[in-house]
Amino acid sequence: MLFTIPAISWGQGYFQQRTDYQINVKLNDVLHKLSAFETIIYTNNSPDTLSYIYFHLWPNGYKNNSTALANQLMRSNQLEFYEANDTSYGFIDSLDFKINGTSIQWNYLKDTIDICILHLPEKLFPGKAIQITTPFRVKIPGEAFSRLGRYKQSYQVTQWYPKPAVYDKFGWHAFPYLNEGEFYSEFGKFDVSITLPDNYTVAATGILQNNEEKERLNNLIESTSRIKSFDKNNIGFPPSSTTFKTLRFVQDSIHDFAWFADKRFYVAKGNIELPNSHRTVTTWVYFTNIEGNLWKNAINYVDSGVYYYSKWIGDYPYAECTAVESALGAGGGMEYPMITNIGLSGDAASLEEVIVHEVGHNWFYGILGSNEREHPWMDEGINSYYEQRYTVEQKKSNGYYGNVNILSKMLGKKTITPFDVNRLACDYIMRNGSDQALDLHSEAFLFENYAIVSYMKGAQAMNYLKNYLGAEKYDNCMQEYFEKWKFKHPYPADLQKTMEECSGKNLDWFFKGICKETRPSDYKIKSLKPDVDSNKINILVKNKGKLTAPVNISFFQNDSLTGSIWIDGFTGENNIVHNLPDFNKAVIDPDGLMFELKRTNNTSRTQGLFKKTKPLNLKLLGILENPDKTQLFYTPVVGWNTCDGIMSGILLYNPIIPERKIQYRLMPMYGTASNDFTGMGYSEYNFYPTFLNLQKFSLFAEYNRFHSVKTENASSWQKFEGGLNFIFKRNPAFPKRQWQGVIKSTYASHLYRDSVMNLFVNATVIFQDHSRKIPFHVEIHAESGPYYLKGWTDCSWGVNYKGRKTGFSARFFAGTFLYNNSNAGEYNFHLSGKYGKSVNQTSNDYTYSEAFPDRSGIMPPDNIWQHQFIKSDGGFSIYTPSSSGAWMTALNIESAFPLPVPLGVFFNIATYKNASKEDAANPSTFRWESGIELRIIPDIFVVYFPVFISNSIKSTYGFDSKTYTEKIRFTLRFSKLIPFRYTNEIPMMF
Repeated sequence: MLFTIPAISWGQGYFQQRTDYQINVKLNDVLHKLSAFETIIYTNNSPDTLSYIYFHLWPNGYKNNSTALANQLMRSNQLEFYEANDTSYGFIDSLDFKINGTSIQWNYLKDTIDICILHLPEKLFPGKAIQITTPFRVKIPGEAFSRLGRYKQSYQVTQWYPKPAVYDKFGWHAFPYLNEGEFYSEFGKFDVSITLPDNYTVAATGILQNNEEKERLNNLIESTSRIKSFDKNNIGFPPSSTTFKTLRFVQDSIHDFAWFADKRFYVAKGNIELPNSHRTVTTWVYFTNIEGNLWKNAINYVDSGVYYYSKWIGDYPYAECTAVESALGAGGGMEYPMITNIGLSGDAASLEEVIVHEVGHNWFYGILGSNEREHPWMDEGINSYYEQRYTVEQKKSNGYYGNVNILSKMLGKKTITPFDVNRLACDYIMRNGSDQALDLHSEAFLFENYAIVSYMKGAQAMNYLKNYLGAEKYDNCMQEYFEKWKFKHPYPADLQKTMEECSGKNLDWFFKGICKETRPSDYKIKSLKPDVDSNKINILVKNKGKLTAPVNISFFQNDSLTGSIWIDGFTGENNIVHNLPDFNKAVIDPDGLMFELKRTNNTSRTQGLFKKTKPLNLKLLGILENPDKTQLFYTPVVGWNTCDGIMSGILLYNPIIPERKIQYRLMPMYGTASNDFTGMGYSEYNFYPTFLNLQKFSLFAEYNRFHSVKTENASSWQKFEGGLNFIFKRNPAFPKRQWQGVIKSTYASHLYRDSVMNLFVNATVIFQDHSRKIPFHVEIHAESGPYYLKGWTDCSWGVNYKGRKTGFSARFFAGTFLYNNSNAGEYNFHLSGKYGKSVNQTSNDYTYSEAFPDRSGIMPPDNIWQHQFIKSDGGFSIYTPSSSGAWMTALNIESAFPLPVPLGVFFNIATYKNASKEDAANPSTFRWESGIELRIIPDIFVVYFPVFISNSIKSTYGFDSKTYTEKIRFTLRFSKLIPFRYTNEIPMMF
C-alpha cells in the first residue's frame, strides 16, 4: 500500500527535507513498555508550501490482525502473528502532537492505524522550520513477528518512534509498516537519551556520550577477552537492577535510530583504518552465550566489511560501526544506520557473510538513502553484489567458503560462488514463467520472488554491469555516484545518469531492459569462420531473444581461456570480426553473467562432426542443468503392486532445475510376479506466452502400463493421456492464489475385461489458495466418455483456529449427468469415492488417475489394500456400492483435535438419485455417517473408524453382519506425496 500525495508544485532541481530529533525514552522491563517524549525540528527545504505532514506510527502495525503487516504476514503463510495471544501484540499510543507548542488537529488515515496526518495550524513556507512535539508510549511486541520485539528481557527497539514521511519531488511517501519491504526516511540529527535499569548493556545508533558507561563497557571488553569458551546453555537473564541510568547517543547525517538492550551482552571492540582517508573507525560487537564461540571473532568481520566497502565505494563517514547478536534476528539480519542486528547463523562462514552484508547497508540504505519501498533493488540488490564480491575476492578457495559442497557437485564445478547461485535462481524463475522486473515496488513481488529478484537478480545485474564496463571503470563510476549522492535520496534515474556520464556508455539495456522488463536475451553462435591469411575470425552471432544487452564471447583452447571480448547488444544477426585467437572453442557467457534464456546453445567448436553438440553426461541422481553438457540423469527404482509383485527398473530424465522447454521422464520396469514389462513415461513441452496473463501453458503426454489381474497369463491395464495445462500468473496481493486449467484426453483400457481403448475427454478449471489460515481448492470438471457427458464441482476449504493449533475442513461435491446412455456403472458418481478394488471386485478409477497398489479382481475379498479409497464423489469413509448415473451432492466435514494428538472427527452426508437395484424403489435418498479419524498425514494418509452410520446404509446393505475391521477404510494418496503433474493440491488442515 502506498499513499503518494501530489505536491502543489514540483519546483526546480533537487531538494530534501531535514528532520532533527531529540528523544527521551524510558524502558519498563516489567510491562515491556517504552515511555517517551519526542521533539522534532522539521525544515521545509522544498519549493512548496506545506499545510500538512504525514507521520509514520509503525508500532501500530503490530496492534491487531487488521493491519497491513498482519495481512502481509497472513498472505505469505507466516501465521505466528495471527496465532499469537493479544497480549503479545504491540502498539503506540498517548500521542499529543503540538506545533510550536500549540495543540493541533491530527488523525489516522482511513483503515491505516500506523499512518497519521498532522494538519498544520499555519502554512509551512519554503526554507522555514517548525517544532513538532509529542509524548508517546510503545508496547513492545512479545514475539519475533518482525523487526520490533523482544525475547523475554532482550529488547530489539527499531522503527519505534513517530517519524515524518519523506516529502520529495514525487510528493509524500507515506506507507504502512510491512515485514517484506523496507523504508524511506529523512536525514537529520538524532539526540536520544535512554533510561533503563543499570545492569543493561545498550548498543545503539550514534555515539555514546556517557563517560561512566564508556568505562563500564571497557570493563566488559576486558572480561570478554578473557573468556576462552562460551557456554551456549547458559542463556538465563539476571534480575534487573533497581537503580536506573540514562544513556545519551548523538549522531548527525542519519535517517533512523535503533537500539538493542540486554543484560547478558558480552562486548568486543576493534578499529579499522579506512583505505582512502586513513581515518580510524571504531568497531563493536555485542553478543551473548548463544553463539558466543562464533561471535568472539566477529569484530574481524565488521572490520572487513567497513574496509572493503570503503575501498570499493567510498570511505565510511561515521566514527563507529556496530554488529549485535539479536534474540529475534528479523530475516537473519537487519540494518540500521551505524548498527546492525544479526540472528542465529550456525557457522562462522554464514555469520561473516551476514555481518558483511548488513554492515554494507550503511552505504546502500544508510548513506545513499534510496526509497527502499519503491526501489528495493537499489538497496538489497546493489548491496548483495558487494557482499558477494567480498565473498569471491576475499574468500577465494577451492569452493564456496572452502568446501566443495553439494551444489558444486551437482553443477560439476570445483568452485561455486554466490554469483553461480544467483544465476541458478534467476534462470529458475525466468524459465518457469514467474520472473518479474527488477525495478518494482516491494509489494508488487510475489512472496518468493522478493528475495530472488531484489537480492539475487539485483546482484546478478550489477555483476553483469561490472564485467561489461570493467572493474576499474565500474568502481570509478560507483565512487562518483557515492560522492554525489551520499546523505541524499537517489532514484534509479540518478544512478543511471551518473553511470552513463562516467562510463560514456548508453546503459538503457540495463536500466530500461533488465530493470523494467523481463525479456531475456538468447544469443547463439551460428558460425565460426577463421581467416588465417588476415589473422581474423568472423563470428556470426544471432540474438533469438528480446533483450539487446551486451554479449560476452570467450575463446578456449583445450578448456584454457585464451581471450574474451564484449560486444554491445543487438537484435537479429551480427557478424563480428575479431583478431584470430588460439582456440578450438568459442563460448557465449561462460561465467553465467548474462540473462540468457537458453544456455545450451552458447558453445561452438572449430572441429568435429557435431561442432555445437555438447558431450554426453550420464549421471546418477542429477537435478541441476549444466549448460556445458548434454545431460541424461538416471536412478534405479523399485516398486510394488499385488499383481506385478516387486518391480525393478530405471528412471531416465533430463535436468529438472531450471525448468526446460522440453521435460521428460521414462521409467521402464519389470515385474517379478507378472514376469512382464511395466512402467510409465511422461513428457511436456512448455510455452511462456505474455498474453492472457499466462505464466505458462504446456503440451503433455503420458503412458502407463501395469498389471491388475493375477492369472496365469497376467493381464494389464494401460493408458495414453495427452493434453494442455494452463497456469495463470498470480496476483502479488494474493500470492498463494492460483488459477489453472487442464484439458486432457485419456485412452484407457483394461485388457482383462476387453481390448477396446475407451476415450475420455476432461476439461478442468482449478482455483486454489495455499493460505494456511483459510486454504481452499476448487475444481470444476466437464467430462465425456463412452455414451455419457457429465460435470461436477469439487470444493475443499479449511479454517485454522487462532491460537489452537487446529481447525476444521469441509468438502462439497455436486455432480450431474447431462446425458447417460452407458451401462457401465463405474462411470457413475459413487458414494464411497474412488477405489482400486471393492468388495464386489470392481474398480471405479476408470481413467487410472490414482495409484492403487491393488487393482486385482480375484484377490481374497478382504486384503488390506481393499480398504484404500480416495475422497472423491460422495467421499464416504465406509464402503457402499451406492452410485448414481443421474446426480449426487455430498458434504464432508472433518475437525482435528488440538496437536499433538493426531486424531479428529468426521461427518459425511449425501443425497443422490439411486442407481443400484437395492434402492430402485426410492428415486432419491439421504445417507450419513460419522466417526473418528487417525490423521497420520493429514489429507494424505488418514484412517477412518466409523462410529455412527445411518439406518438406511445399515438396513440396505446389512452392515450389522460385517466385522468392525471390514468397516475401517483409509486414504493414501500417493499423488500428493509426489508432486502432481496437473494440479498443485493443498492439504486443508495444518
